Amino acid sequence: MRSLRALLLGALVALLAACSGADTVTGAETVTGAETVTEADTVTIATVGSYHPFDFVNDDGELDGLEPELGDELCRRAGLECEWVINDWADMIPDLV
Repeated sequence: MRSLRALLLGALVALLAACSGADTVTGAETVTGAETVTEADTVTIATVGSYHPFDFVNDDGELDGLEPELGDELCRRAGLECEWVINDWADMIPDLV
């Protein structure tokens, strides 16, 4: 029984070690701040606008919730504009391209 536990524990440790990624970054892979931003000034973000509390249309007719707040903050920090598109789920991907 002990040898079976030891074997299973060893297999688990080996599996976890194999699944972990490398933590090293070479000079060519180093990415910092605004250098990662492309030439676009606007980011289009689509939502269905009916998934309260994550995204919903409030009483003033504006998009509200966690996703819009988070998206707007990310865009602000990246120096970009967020363009929010409210759409049906089925039309989501075609309207983004």
